[in-house]
Amino acid sequence: MLQRRNSSVRVGAVKWLTQREQMVVAVVLFLLLTGLAVKAWRTAHLPKLVKIHALP
Repeated sequence: MLQRRNSSVRVGAVKWLTQREQMVVAVVLFLLLTGLAVKAWRTAHLPKLVKIHALP
């Protein structure tokens, strides 16, 4: 349920958080999702294995 107060939209589930705390939560979630997307992309695009031979 969305509520409009003080010209800002708030989600009813997080109405006890201040606007700054909501912004911090949003940034943390964004960074988490970005990290998961990068991890998935790197897993899907593994580089070809290169064999390294030691010199005698």
